[in-house]
Amino acid sequence: MTGRLSQATKKPRTLRAPERVHIGEAAAILGVSIRTVQRLATRRELPSAAKVGRLWTFNEAAIRAWLVEQESKPPCPQIERRPRRAATGEVAPYGRASRLPAKSTGSASRQVIQSLRAAARLQSTHG
Repeated sequence: MTGRLSQATKKPRTLRAPERVHIGEAAAILGVSIRTVQRLATRRELPSAAKVGRLWTFNEAAIRAWLVEQESKPPCPQIERRPRRAATGEVAPYGRASRLPAKSTGSASRQVIQSLRAAARLQSTHG
């Protein structure tokens, strides 16, 4: 014997599938969090996303090609947002004239109560 394995005892060479990466590697390629990748994969927005058991896997080349495609798209236009409501239920100060220049929620509440009482007094005297 020459010390070499015979051809019959060697393992057959398997064809290698396209490189699959796990969710952490996909997140690193895309530059986003793992949760964002999960959300995109669940919505079927990422190409080649496959869930094997409880693990998401992705074709690395497809992810990179998708990223290049996304980079070539024009950016999304800015969405004009409405002002949020303050803790008092009133619309947060917005625009030219901002009412209730309160420094805290407690003083804002007092100011709201005072203005409601004043409005009630006006209605009782005029009505």
